[in-house]
Amino acid sequence: MPRPPLLYTATLGAAFLGLSLVTACGDAGPQRPSSYAPQETGPRQDATEINSDETIRVLSADKRLAFAAAQLAAGQALYEAGETENAVWHFSHIGTDIPDTERAPLQVIGFDTSRFDNIALAIEAGAPPEDIDARLAAADAHLADMFALTENDPAALIGFLMDNCVKEYDAGVRDSAISEAHHYELAYGLAAEARSLAYQLEGANDLQMEAELLVRMWPSDGPIMSGAVAPAALLATQASRVKLQASILD
Repeated sequence: MPRPPLLYTATLGAAFLGLSLVTACGDAGPQRPSSYAPQETGPRQDATEINSDETIRVLSADKRLAFAAAQLAAGQALYEAGETENAVWHFSHIGTDIPDTERAPLQVIGFDTSRFDNIALAIEAGAPPEDIDARLAAADAHLADMFALTENDPAALIGFLMDNCVKEYDAGVRDSAISEAHHYELAYGLAAEARSLAYQLEGANDLQMEAELLVRMWPSDGPIMSGAVAPAALLATQASRVKLQASILD
C-alpha cells in the first residue's frame, strides 16, 4: 500500500505537541486473544449477518483487504522493532481470521493468504532479514493489486478502520496501561493503514495531518511494550477527528 512521505510540516509537529500522552503504566501482564472479528460499520453492501457468540457482519472484500493490510502493518512494525514473536502472530492470523463466508469473493480476485503464512514461517525459521524484507514488500504489493480489483472508497474505508481502531485499542488498554498486547498492536496497524489510505487522496491535507497525529500516539518504533501509553479516551477523540475529516471527503 502507498506510504506517507517522510517529511512532515512544522504545523504537524506543533499540533502533536498539544497531545498529552505520558501516563503511568501498570504492571499487569498482557494477555493474548485467539482471533479478531472486525466490526462492520455504516451501511452494508452485499453483506449478510451470521450468528456466533456475538453478531458478526460479513465484510465486503475491500474492507477485509483493508483489515488484512492493517494486520500486515502491525506485524511489519513489530518485526522491524525486533518483536518477532508478536510479529509472527499477526502475520499468521491474516488468513485464519477470515471466515468461510468471506473467502469466495477473495478467491475470485486471487487473494493469496499463504503469502502471510510464509512470512511467519520464514521468520520462525531464522531467514535472513533481506529475505523477510522481500517477502514483506511482495505481500504489500499483493494487497495493493487486490485493492485495485475491488470497488473501494478510501475515505469510507478510513471510517471503518477508525471504528475498529478504537475498538481494538479499548480492548488492549486499561487505565493507560497495556492489558492485551495484540489488541494494542492491531490498533496501531489500523491507524497506520488509515494513514496510508489518507495519502492516496488528493486535497486531503487535514485528513493526512489528523491520521499522522493518530499514528504518533504510539511509540516512534511502533506498537512495542511501553511504560506510558495514551489513554483510550484520548485515542478515541483523535480517531474521531480522523473519521470526521474522511467523511468530509467521502
